[in-house]
Amino acid sequence: MKSAVMGRTVMVSVLLAGVALMGASGCNALRDDRYGALMVNIDWPEETRGIPSYARSARIILQDPGGGFGYGGNGYGDRAQIVNRNRSSAYEDEIRFDNLIRRYDEDYPFFDHYIEVIFYTGTGGSGTVVATAPYTFRYREFNWNHSLNVSSYTAAEIVSLRVDGPFTVTLAGGARSLIGTGLDRFNRNLALPPRALRWEVVGGDAGTITTDGVFTPVRQGSVQVRLYEADGSVEPAVATINVVP
Repeated sequence: MKSAVMGRTVMVSVLLAGVALMGASGCNALRDDRYGALMVNIDWPEETRGIPSYARSARIILQDPGGGFGYGGNGYGDRAQIVNRNRSSAYEDEIRFDNLIRRYDEDYPFFDHYIEVIFYTGTGGSGTVVATAPYTFRYREFNWNHSLNVSSYTAAEIVSLRVDGPFTVTLAGGARSLIGTGLDRFNRNLALPPRALRWEVVGGDAGTITTDGVFTPVRQGSVQVRLYEADGSVEPAVATINVVP
């Protein structure tokens, strides 16, 4: 299942599946009502928006349901798998968790299962967390094959941008790198890779700037520069750079 985010398409879906038991005659016997499986699908987007394009890996965490079936002492503990993005074009990764206990026995209720997909800037679940997708699900009666879309639950960590300067450069000093920062909802700095942010001149002609933030003064005066996220999901930050002799 796919959903449009910021006008572009991205999908993170979860498929719950059970496997029928086979009797000696080769016919399907009754299903073991206690067990199911979990499959997590991630449609990595093209270099666009949804899951941030600068995300390079995802960690899928399935929490142990805990005491819900602890009566039998057969909790499987938290499980996690990591998938690395291996191309820049759109494609789908699939992650499967098997032998999930739906409920301890017929007389017990189905358990709530909690999963979270966490996206990182680096491979192997390293670097900065840039988006998360939490979801809680529960198996139902006669439900061994169930799909649900968690795309709408994916939230990027970045909420604002800030230009940190320098705001005054000398004409004689030549090119300088400007510093820009992405901030989370707690106003904390996010250590984002250079590919995550872009720069451009939006006013004035006293200097030029490359997309990666190298400012070159060309005469005395001032220039308005804009810092924006490569995926365009947050409000850009604008600052004035003054060029002095």
